[in-house]
Amino acid sequence: MPLYGMAKGSHSPALVLPWFERGHIRHYLQRIGNKTDVSQRITWIPEIASGLTYLHEEGILHGRLRRERVLVSDEGVAQLTDVTIIPFQEQRASEIIPWKDTGERWVAPEVSLGAQETLSSDVFSFALLGIEIFTAEVPFPDLHSFIVSAYVTQGVQPNRPISMPDKVWELMKQCWNLDPQQRPSMSHIVHALHECTTL
Repeated sequence: MPLYGMAKGSHSPALVLPWFERGHIRHYLQRIGNKTDVSQRITWIPEIASGLTYLHEEGILHGRLRRERVLVSDEGVAQLTDVTIIPFQEQRASEIIPWKDTGERWVAPEVSLGAQETLSSDVFSFALLGIEIFTAEVPFPDLHSFIVSAYVTQGVQPNRPISMPDKVWELMKQCWNLDPQQRPSMSHIVHALHECTTL
């Protein structure tokens, strides 16, 4: 998304970004209910993947990916937001990192166990976001976040959404590998998504 400028606040500078009338995907899905067809939801996944690939190629982690961090433009395009930069005036671009969040439900298992966030942990969260988009529910909706963390570190994966195509589901499962080194890169994911005949 374009950066319009920067505003100086009382504590730290703020980025000036476009206003998205449709809001983020969670509110958008709640507002329109089942009116969003499967093809629209499938379209959002490679759009999000492309945005995340761009960040990763610039050496930037997102770090807190979920539905609330994805906005829907007037044209219906999904765009990433909330990559908080701290303190960017003192760091090189390669050192920009997102602000740490406490969304245990979306955190990769190695991060839950104390490891630092990596590009691979973003990949794990991306796949959970894919489930959210298809179900309009958080991952493991019947479980408390802390219980989800324990389940995920044991390799438990979300149930497959009925409407999710086979190839997309298989790709999501690769992203949940307990070994971060075995997860695909976001650039590979973008390529694989564009090869899916259902997209």
